[in-house]
Amino acid sequence: MTKQPKTLKKIRPFEEILQSYREIIRESDMFISLQQELTKYRNEIYNIRCLAIGSFSDDFPAKYQLALLLELIKFLTEEDKTIRVSVYDPIFTETDLKYIKTHQPTWKTTEIVDKKTFSPESTLFFLPHAPLDLTEFILKDEEPRIYLANNIDQHTHRYTKFQLYEKYTILSKLKHVLEESKN
Repeated sequence: MTKQPKTLKKIRPFEEILQSYREIIRESDMFISLQQELTKYRNEIYNIRCLAIGSFSDDFPAKYQLALLLELIKFLTEEDKTIRVSVYDPIFTETDLKYIKTHQPTWKTTEIVDKKTFSPESTLFFLPHAPLDLTEFILKDEEPRIYLANNIDQHTHRYTKFQLYEKYTILSKLKHVLEESKN
């Protein structure tokens, strides 16, 4: 009796996985809603500054964030318009950087960018996994006008209003404004 070899689980290539995630995002209610919100800014956005996306070669949620970034670029790009992209995360692996260099060679992968090029007036700031301290810093230092990030209410719920104000003044004020606008 001969022993049958174990079948190996087929590993899908990264590009194939990324494409399937892009399709899921493209068809999602979240992305449809996001497109509706961004439509009014579409002619003003020439750049995307993406911080805290995660290691998309190692992290499942970061693959979805990369897919979302690619779909945002596709949505914002028109026939005669290209979108400049800056993407940075200190946890990028060599594999992440190699992917960017190979597939997106025009993207900047440095933490600090030229603020004239990536000005708040023409840049969508995308901070999908940003911790509160980075979010506070970006709000204070770069003063984004168009901002896509974590839900402030959910992301700050562990703090009392006073604690939030003491530690993250700008986020505290932003949360207050959002609460007031709901009323």
